[in-house]
Amino acid sequence: KVVGQIPYAKAFFRHLTGRSDITATSLQRIIPLYNQRAYRYLSKARILDALDTAIATRGAFFPHPLPLDLQGRLFPYQAHRKEQRTLHHIDIHLDRDRKVEMKRRRVQHAAYDTEVERAWQALSAITRKELGAWYSEWSEHEVNGRSFSDDTFRSLLRRWHKSHSDGQWSWDDLYHS
Repeated sequence: KVVGQIPYAKAFFRHLTGRSDITATSLQRIIPLYNQRAYRYLSKARILDALDTAIATRGAFFPHPLPLDLQGRLFPYQAHRKEQRTLHHIDIHLDRDRKVEMKRRRVQHAAYDTEVERAWQALSAITRKELGAWYSEWSEHEVNGRSFSDDTFRSLLRRWHKSHSDGQWSWDDLYHS
């Protein structure tokens, strides 16, 4: 491109320096490490062409010869937009992980509740003399890699006591005495 074909870069430098010509010193104001002798492979025309493209796309496309930190300085809203997109993607992944974990826990709780109901079905059909055998069998029973909790056993035995006792003593009297 000819220098006249980069209207955005020319307007940018005219606004920045107040002059219509673009010199190496003007380039150093936006790219402090730019040195014409050190960067022979980067011609001023390539840098200006890249800067014109970046300005024309409002920072959405940032071509190679330009340093990436310049994008954040010239187009802070693009950096903010990129950060917001990254945070949104992180939120999506965290939400997905949370939902998977909740589903796994629901499945585990459903399996536990099913096994508790099976234990109740077995318990409700036995007599007082068979309680020890029932407890021995179900205390070794595992659901999701763990056995029934003491509270579960207490709850089941309390239900059994209510349905099988006809005396004046309640479960709490027997358990806490």
